[in-house]
Amino acid sequence: MDLKSFILIHFCVLIIYFSRPKTCQQLFGINGHNQLCTLTTGKFASFLNSSGADVSNIFGQEYHINSSKSSVLEIAWTGENYDQVVLLTASDRESGLYIWDTKDDFKNKRNITDLIHANMSNSEARLHLHKHPLDPKMIYVTILKYNGNLDTDLHISNDSGQTFHAVSTLNFTVTQSTDLIFHPTKVDLILFLDSYDSLHLSRNRGYTWVNIANDTRSAKWGQSSTCQDCIFINHNSQSTVSNLLLFSIKQYSPFMNTLMRSLDYGSSWTALKEHIYSFGLEDNFTYVSVYTDWMRMSERKLQVSLNDGEHWSNVRLPGIDNDQFFSILDSRDGQMFIHIDDPGDTGRGTLYVSDTTGLVFSAVLRQHLFPNFEDVTDFYRVLSMKGVYITNQIMRDDSVRTVISYNRGVEWVDVPRPQGAPCVNEDQPCFLQIHNRYSKSRGLRTAPPLSVPNAIGIIMVHGRLTDSLQTDDPDVFISNDGGYSWYLGLEGPHHYEIADNGGLLVAVPANTNQPKVIKFSTDVGRCWSTYKFTDEDITFTGLLTTPTNKGSTVAIWGFSERKALWHTFVFNFSKVVKDKCKESDHETWVPTSHLKGGCLLGSKDTFLRHKSGAWSVI
Repeated sequence: MDLKSFILIHFCVLIIYFSRPKTCQQLFGINGHNQLCTLTTGKFASFLNSSGADVSNIFGQEYHINSSKSSVLEIAWTGENYDQVVLLTASDRESGLYIWDTKDDFKNKRNITDLIHANMSNSEARLHLHKHPLDPKMIYVTILKYNGNLDTDLHISNDSGQTFHAVSTLNFTVTQSTDLIFHPTKVDLILFLDSYDSLHLSRNRGYTWVNIANDTRSAKWGQSSTCQDCIFINHNSQSTVSNLLLFSIKQYSPFMNTLMRSLDYGSSWTALKEHIYSFGLEDNFTYVSVYTDWMRMSERKLQVSLNDGEHWSNVRLPGIDNDQFFSILDSRDGQMFIHIDDPGDTGRGTLYVSDTTGLVFSAVLRQHLFPNFEDVTDFYRVLSMKGVYITNQIMRDDSVRTVISYNRGVEWVDVPRPQGAPCVNEDQPCFLQIHNRYSKSRGLRTAPPLSVPNAIGIIMVHGRLTDSLQTDDPDVFISNDGGYSWYLGLEGPHHYEIADNGGLLVAVPANTNQPKVIKFSTDVGRCWSTYKFTDEDITFTGLLTTPTNKGSTVAIWGFSERKALWHTFVFNFSKVVKDKCKESDHETWVPTSHLKGGCLLGSKDTFLRHKSGAWSVI
């Protein structure tokens, strides 16, 4: 079989490092129930025996950064291949900037604070880190200072933090809650909407800026192929100003909002639609919510344009009253998902899906959960499988159940129960109920579903096997076929990540703020191994993998209040499994082979993936 004729998905079996050699029984708590677990632990034991006392030296160590108790942490991957990490610590006393190189397992830490120290003499200065999404070597550090007035200094590195260029003090304020608006495809173009509602543009990656609009409520770069350099803004020319301590607060008349567009980087503006409530850009669609009664402003209608705002058509959707909202949830392949809130504070609404014109919508799911008092939704597009979506629905008794669609929202069904898994109550309907952002906002110890494009079919979720969502601690369930089937991965809540193109799953217990073990699986969550990485009380901050999920280095960050230290624990998996994958280490896989003809959404996709138990890397 020709490997190049398939999409190669990396499901490689890997291994973690240990601080000192122990027996297999001492090192691992095994949850697997098959021969593959025995095979894996045998590989681990063989590696440990051959490495002897040098195990910890091969794989890295624990690293520290001195800091104060009240410090915060910001992290960004950088470098040509995302092989470096920039870390910023900030507190009420001091700030620091550090850089690590993953090529030497984070052993080479450099303090680069002095590169920007000249502008940090003010003890009130606050540092914030920004990363360019298109250029992995571009880093932006903003320094917010108070010297009678709020000033912002900007430092830019175009070489992954090796050097920084100081931009003269900006004439606008950058805070942690605001962000740079990068062009989707052109690295030089950046917008910034400051706290005084003034819009600024840089055409050279941030080295110089010009003010291009005032009284701007929101701003976006164009999305369509014919208008990517267009700038769209929600502009309001009627405002009043109130002074509050250091800040001036503008209050706007909502009926005076106008959608405007610039084709020449802000030199001139064209009014596209007046009396708008909000606007959105998705693929080739431009949507506006428009007041229909300018006297009462009691109802809004959705309108859509397919030519960047030149012409508008009414969308065939119900009108929206003042106590309602709509939200564009997703847009893929010329199809739009929109949630429209039900009247009253019900926390539910109707989910609609459009045709390719964006004008005609069909109601596909009623009683759709979307609290109107919080900007959280449980609607989730699975990134690892085409056409699969997961969301939650409120039932008549106000309970919440999870539903899944395998055909871009046309049909919604219960999430199938894992074969052989026990349910909370066998006398009631039993399906997998999945927690998402709403559960987390209500204080449950859970993480949202996780999937990545380059780990085909893999989904990690928190859930319970019941008739509706519960408030007790959930377990981790996993699918490796895009949600068609599931199995129990871990008991109890965990922080989790996908690494090495799906060949490595890592997890840290979330039932405590000070976890001391890391768990990992090299067979898509069927067999897990546990390693105790510390005995100290360290408050967990985050689990870090590379942005592309292709690397095999994983780091845990945490803060020790007693020692006032940031701790970094680095686990490198790439130095253990050294065999290159052979043709016999792979198998062909059709995700929809159980369907009639094996086709889904007009295509039959075949992938080549790593066999369970194969001990090799690509």
